[in-house]
Amino acid sequence: MAAISDLYDDALIGSSPAGVMAGKKDEDFQKALATGFAHNRKIGTQRMEVVDLRHEKIVSVRARGVISGGD
Repeated sequence: MAAISDLYDDALIGSSPAGVMAGKKDEDFQKALATGFAHNRKIGTQRMEVVDLRHEKIVSVRARGVISGGD
């Protein structure tokens, strides 16, 4: 998780179906990353891919999860 956390600045804004949140890159953020990744694995996500990365005054990242087809 540290390698992923290192990609973020000390202050960040995130969004999800639950809403928009502001936070800090701290231990709580590390725990949230681990919880999110565990949830994604539980629902069958095999990997996450960055499909777009823009760095201007604000960084924008689009990602998609690849889920097992259940063959």
